[in-house]
Amino acid sequence: MKIFDIVLVFLFSFDNTYCISTADFYSFGSENGDTRAPTNDDGSTSPISVSSLFPFFNHQHDSLIVNTNGVISFLGPMSTYTPSPFPLGSNKRLVAPYWADIDTRNGGDIWYRKQQILRYYKTHLKKYKVYFHDNIILKHHGCLSVGFDAGDGINYFAVNASRTADIINIPQMSNVDIPGKYIFRVDSTTIEQGGCNVNGTLTITPREALMFGGTRLIISGPCFNMAKNIKLYMSDYNEVSCNLLTDISISCISPMVTNIGKHRVSLHVQLSQTVTKFPGTLTIVNPAIAKQVLKREPKQWKYNSQKENLIYPVLAYHSKISTLSSAEFANGKHTFNLQFSKDAGIIKMSTNNPKSPYYWSDMFTVNVNRQNSTASCYEWWSMDLNQQTITSKDVNPCPCTLEVANIDSARFSVDPQCYRIEGSEFVCQFQPNAKVCYRLNIPSSSGYDHQCCYDKSGVLMNPNGDSTDGSGYVNRYHFQGSSDSNVPFLSNFVFDVVPYMHCCMFPFQDFGPDEMDTARKQCSLFFDRRPPNSCMNYIPPRPARVSGDPHFVTFDGQTYTFNPVGEFTALSNGNFSLQLRMEQFTNTRASSVTSFVAQPYPTADVIEVQPNTIRGIDVLVNGELVDFNSSESMSASVISAEGSTIVKTSDSPPTVIATFYTEDISIIATNRHKGNLTGLFGDNDGDVGNDLHSKDNDLTQGNASMVTIHNDFGLSWRAAENESLFTYTGGRTYESYQNLNFVPTFDIPANIDPTITQLCKSNSDCIYNITVTANRRFGQMSANVSDEFARISSYTIPVATCGFPSNVSDAVWVADGYTQGSSARLLCNRNFFQVDVVITCTPSGNWSDFNVTCMPLPACGKPQVVANGYWVPVEGTDGRRATLQCKDGYYTPIEKVRIICSLNGTWTYVEVQCNIGS
Repeated sequence: MKIFDIVLVFLFSFDNTYCISTADFYSFGSENGDTRAPTNDDGSTSPISVSSLFPFFNHQHDSLIVNTNGVISFLGPMSTYTPSPFPLGSNKRLVAPYWADIDTRNGGDIWYRKQQILRYYKTHLKKYKVYFHDNIILKHHGCLSVGFDAGDGINYFAVNASRTADIINIPQMSNVDIPGKYIFRVDSTTIEQGGCNVNGTLTITPREALMFGGTRLIISGPCFNMAKNIKLYMSDYNEVSCNLLTDISISCISPMVTNIGKHRVSLHVQLSQTVTKFPGTLTIVNPAIAKQVLKREPKQWKYNSQKENLIYPVLAYHSKISTLSSAEFANGKHTFNLQFSKDAGIIKMSTNNPKSPYYWSDMFTVNVNRQNSTASCYEWWSMDLNQQTITSKDVNPCPCTLEVANIDSARFSVDPQCYRIEGSEFVCQFQPNAKVCYRLNIPSSSGYDHQCCYDKSGVLMNPNGDSTDGSGYVNRYHFQGSSDSNVPFLSNFVFDVVPYMHCCMFPFQDFGPDEMDTARKQCSLFFDRRPPNSCMNYIPPRPARVSGDPHFVTFDGQTYTFNPVGEFTALSNGNFSLQLRMEQFTNTRASSVTSFVAQPYPTADVIEVQPNTIRGIDVLVNGELVDFNSSESMSASVISAEGSTIVKTSDSPPTVIATFYTEDISIIATNRHKGNLTGLFGDNDGDVGNDLHSKDNDLTQGNASMVTIHNDFGLSWRAAENESLFTYTGGRTYESYQNLNFVPTFDIPANIDPTITQLCKSNSDCIYNITVTANRRFGQMSANVSDEFARISSYTIPVATCGFPSNVSDAVWVADGYTQGSSARLLCNRNFFQVDVVITCTPSGNWSDFNVTCMPLPACGKPQVVANGYWVPVEGTDGRRATLQCKDGYYTPIEKVRIICSLNGTWTYVEVQCNIGS
């Protein structure tokens, strides 16, 4: 992050000023890299370019102007010598370190210097620092002003003494308890002061801490310079260790807790005999999501084996402490033996200072040996028999394909045990054969989780198929926690993940090729207690969209254009609420969606997403700006709040995916909300003909004119001021965003420029947008959104689903999918005769009939291989006699070919082949 310190040193030689030695000044002059401003009265420099964009009042500036009268301006020179009261209009965007009437023609110079400081500020803020130290001579004639102005006639900040006689005392003033020093944040809509106060709430950075504890929290807000005692209390009243950093900040180490989400904290500051309590909020993050250290090759971690590059050594439950030597500390590597046979462990790194932060590895178990894993598997299976039996009906079915899972973000998200390595490539630690796995966003009614894993071709993996080592299953404990008996992440890891590793993952790793059938049988114990759930009865979500000069597509597929100016209800069902803000597009008769705000349920956080010229995207949680990079999660592009997650996927163009978990609504709506929605996106009841119901429940036909749809349907959904969830800052109010007199362009000319049609490839939304706005990029973006929506819609068309085929003893199914038209081939196990059985998923949602069993091979083992043919055991011979069967489309010239398992343990040999034909 680039921080700008701009220090203005004014050197005057006027009458009635007192003199100070230049040794007491900051170093200045050309020998110190300074540039002298032109000598003049009420003049200025030419625009001065800066190497990095300067953020100011939500705008980026690549140049600035130093004005003689003590003003830094951005949009033009400031010749006004008498400071006007803020706010200013006419685009007079400026910083006024000391705005006064200055004339340098009779002596005195103004020097300026561009300096980029790359120090890392603990507060993580862009700040503008203004120093008024005693060694600067302040001289004025009349009115003086100090502050900031956005130049929009609304937003500004002025130091209280501005334009009063007290301004001459500014060297003794401050907003951070350091005389002559002021700190402000200037890159957002309004100016934020630094400093401290005696009331209000806490500012906690970062706003999230790991559930295991150890996160260093910087807390500011109160003034600590006179404090005798400072204590921080968590919501469970546990006291947290803290130490004083400065007069306006303290450092605390977050403790270990056993639940996630918002925690109300209270800072008790004792001043003399009184104690002032400052409330605050700290979000505790699931360690499954916020991993500080990643495991390398976890399935290779074996008992008493030595691995390099392990990070820091403290084993949970063992409490074994190992100290890094000076040599190890220097090269950053520590090696130790894993003497470990417990269910699960974790590695912690800390210093000897209890007030220092500490770090945790991910949870892990180790493979002691195959006998130990087998014993652990059977012991777990026996104990789990005492628990309630899990059935696949207890959870939502999986999406049938990876393409649909990617879209169904309302119900599923990527398994946190799968981490991204490059682009869309993932590595799943416990399902190494899976391309990626997904999990339910919220627990089922029984508190269960459901893991859905997909193979390299994007097909759902079936543990009773050829993907035993890698498929998903129903978890007894959701990794997010769901009750007092379910500790987030830990319960799931110990009672679901660890048994899977001992029953399935380790056996397939340790058993030899001839023991795979044994490994499958051991793994089947696990799936007996943690059954997989197929995609049987899965109903894909319904997508909806709004883009461009707003073109809407409802969940039921109704298309229309509605382009007003104001704030409108897009979706509502009494609990969930989604509102859109539409503003005029430049000076045209067009509008576009500029912001949206949502509240998943009445007590959830209010999430607002706005575009920003500096940061690309701003996310406000309950009206407070939250930076993406303040998150403890692995990705700096994720903001989590109660009931919602915002993922930034692109900075150019600014793009986010907003998912609202609790009510199952994001850009898609699930079948759960069928018919109970209202707003601009329709009711989601499957009937396209009744989507355009007004707020008063009057129906507008979908083929009505744009004018009728606009006036009778769209405008009825304008959110009233008391209904609005939006945040209003910078002097703007609800009324600032409403324009009841705005009339958009309803019709476009019949004669369209052929180049527009060619650019848009006949996309009607694109053609309309370019014609109305004269902005081709705007139209092209709308066309891109339209194409992407068509792609998503193609994956969400309801189709018949067949689920996993019925199990066949000693065999697995290899399927290319589980929707209508998919096929599955049966493969008998290694030491069995193979069969030629292929079944098809029918439109009725059932697999085609089959009747087959797998017969074990006799002592002779496998018969000779015949291309395009297979051997069928003769009934009643215990598999010691077999007849050749050619596959469909092939034949053998010999009428019947039979082989026999002889007493010497070999099959009789016959020269035969299956030829093409019938």
